[in-house]
Amino acid sequence: MALTLAAAQSPAADCELPQGASCVRVEAEGTAAAAPDRAVLHLAVLTEAGTARQAASENARKADAVLKALREALGSSGRVETSGYALTPRYDRSPEGSAPKLAGYAASNTVKVTLDDLDLVGRAIDAALAAGANDVQSLSFTLRDEAPVRTRALTVAAAQARAEADAVAGALGLKVVRVASVVEGGETRPPVPMFERMSARADGAPPTPVEPGVVEFRAQVVLTAEVGPR
Repeated sequence: MALTLAAAQSPAADCELPQGASCVRVEAEGTAAAAPDRAVLHLAVLTEAGTARQAASENARKADAVLKALREALGSSGRVETSGYALTPRYDRSPEGSAPKLAGYAASNTVKVTLDDLDLVGRAIDAALAAGANDVQSLSFTLRDEAPVRTRALTVAAAQARAEADAVAGALGLKVVRVASVVEGGETRPPVPMFERMSARADGAPPTPVEPGVVEFRAQVVLTAEVGPR
C-alpha cells in the first residue's frame, strides 16, 4: 500500500479538490485467478548444412512432416500454423581473433499450435518431436476470455483501496467525505510458462506430462478521497 495525505491549495492541485480541502491518496492491488482454457505451443525444426539450398531443403522436408503429424494427431481440435522462418549463415570464428569463415547455413521453421483442449498438449509435443521437431521453444497457458478475471481483480483492488482510505482517515481522526477520483494504475498478467525449452528426446521416452496450473491477473488502482472531520 502507498498513501499520501495532502491539502489542496487551488482547484488545479493534484488532488483535484476544492481549495483548502484535504485528501488521502492510496494505491492498492487486487488479484484474481482462473484455470486456463487455452494453450499456446511454439516449436521449431532446426537444420544445418553446408549450403543454403541444402539447409532449406532438409528443413522443408522435416517441417512438412511435423505439420502433417500435428494435424493428424490433433484433427480439428487444434490450430496449427507457421509463425516464423529463418535461413542464416554460420561462421567459424576459431581460433579466437581470426577472421570469421563461412561454415555453412542454418534454417529454422517455427510452428505455433493453439489448443483449447488442454488434454492434447502432451500429444501435440510428442507427435511433433517424433516427426522431426527438435526445438520446443515455449508452452504457455492463457484464457480465451480474460475480461471476467480482469474485472474481478479490479473489483478487489478498488475495494481494498477504499478500505485503506477509510483506515487512514480514521487513524487521523477524520472520515472519507467522498471519493474524488479512481485511476486504474495498470494491470499485469504474468505469463504461465509451464514447459522449459528442450531439444528432441530419445525414442521410447515416456509421454510428456503437462500440468496447466492457474492464470493470475494483478490490477492496481489509485484512489483519491476527500477527507474531513468526523
